[in-house]
Amino acid sequence: MLREFHALMPGYRLAMEEILAEGDLAAVSAAAHRFKGTVSMLGARDLAAAFAQMQAAAKDRRAQGTRRRRQALTGTSQWVTS
Repeated sequence: MLREFHALMPGYRLAMEEILAEGDLAAVSAAAHRFKGTVSMLGARDLAAAFAQMQAAAKDRRAQGTRRRRQALTGTSQWVTS
């Protein structure tokens, strides 16, 4: 399961980058929720927390907060893509 997750993570990152670029906060919230669930099942707590914060910012319609969370995710997910 971890190998599958490792293989999927670059696609998750790309998908989130595209959704954020579109500026659709409802889509950001939905994607962050999905990704949060996936990484939570695998025990990636820091990554899950970053997705949870991104989801909350998107739900509150805070575009700036979602951009900050994207920057945090870049650092958090380095262990996954290395």
